[in-house]
Amino acid sequence: MNKTVPSLRVRLMGSVALALILSLALGGALTIRQARHSVARELGSALVVARQTVHASLDNLASQADPASDLRQLVAAFDGNRHVRAVLLGSGSAPITQSTLGTAREQMPSWFVRLIGVPGNAEELAVPPIARPIATVRIETDPRNEVLEVWNELSEMAAPIAVLVISSGLLIWWSTTRVLRPLSALSAALNSVGAGEFEARLPAGGLPETQVIAAAFNRMAEDLSAVRERNRALYRQLLTAHEAERKDLARDLHDDIGPLLLAVTIDAAAIEKEIATRAPDADPTLRAIRETIGQAQQNLRAIVNRLRPIGLAEFGLRRAVANLVLFWQRRHPEVDFSLDLGEGFEPSGELGEVTVFRIVQEALINALRHGAPSCIRVAFRLEGNDGFVVKVSDDGKGAEEAKPGFGLIGMRDRVEAAGGQLTTGTGPDGGFTVMAILPQSAKAPSAEMAELPP
Repeated sequence: MNKTVPSLRVRLMGSVALALILSLALGGALTIRQARHSVARELGSALVVARQTVHASLDNLASQADPASDLRQLVAAFDGNRHVRAVLLGSGSAPITQSTLGTAREQMPSWFVRLIGVPGNAEELAVPPIARPIATVRIETDPRNEVLEVWNELSEMAAPIAVLVISSGLLIWWSTTRVLRPLSALSAALNSVGAGEFEARLPAGGLPETQVIAAAFNRMAEDLSAVRERNRALYRQLLTAHEAERKDLARDLHDDIGPLLLAVTIDAAAIEKEIATRAPDADPTLRAIRETIGQAQQNLRAIVNRLRPIGLAEFGLRRAVANLVLFWQRRHPEVDFSLDLGEGFEPSGELGEVTVFRIVQEALINALRHGAPSCIRVAFRLEGNDGFVVKVSDDGKGAEEAKPGFGLIGMRDRVEAAGGQLTTGTGPDGGFTVMAILPQSAKAPSAEMAELPP
């Protein structure tokens, strides 16, 4: 089972995001720790101040006319204190009066108070008997106001931190995209080279490391392109020599062997006529000889036709293709053959004409042998200003029956050697389609076009 592998940019951003999260978590932990120490220190200082204030009042209590009233005024002086509450206790620790703790209107979540976790402290200071019924002054700290102050500070810091994190993420995303852009270009160029498009090149600019890669890739692509062009040139030479040899062989068979067979046929007919009255039993033997010679002549014509298409040089490409289609139409009357050969444009050079003829020949043979079609269409058309297109399509069994063999491989090699492109596959309406685009050269319409079979 194939697993989707994240891209390098996604993995880099994931690593950066994880680092940011860990940094924020560590910064948050340090901030909470510092806040906890700050709250504890503030409450400790407030408790010390409150203790000193109460001790000073208790030391002067003996000189007061009404000690109990003076202690109540002391407690009232703590009203509004943000951190300390003062409480007067009677005998048995029963509260007599206490100060009101100053509270803010803002609210904070209870989990944050638990997170800070600084408890309040309390101290009880004994009161001299002259202040009866007051027995003790208790001072206690409350951390909520100090924790609220920490919460407000952190809340004010949250927005800038969020903006900083988001802007940092966007900046890192932009930076990684820019830095990795040469890798994307390299990947696209490698895919092009893998598909046989050796014209792909990488820009020379960028980082020093990518410049080295781009230069090496461009040299490789240039070398591959040069090798491909050399191979094509060699294959063109091979095809040209092959076609020339086939032409010479076809001419020799036609000019040398053909007349000899014809002469043998004439001699056999003369002998048959001469001895018809003298040796009647020899007539079947001579007839068999003439039939054998006729079969040899038919085979010779077939061989010559395979070696060199009859009429291609004499009458042109369209007449030769029309004769080829007519040949198969007579042998497969159940198949509807359609011709649309156009006018006024030709494939470039003799090699181009032979290539087009061989493509049509091979495509017809494959369709009739493997596809069982009811209709075969052969069409020539002009692609742009300099593209000759030959297309052979049928409505047969389709691409699943078209196994890659020497026929398709040979067609592709021929087309590439002629400087063209070949595509094969299932057509829009099913069946199988062979299409080649070759360089073309404009020519005047041939007069024989009017005599093409329908």
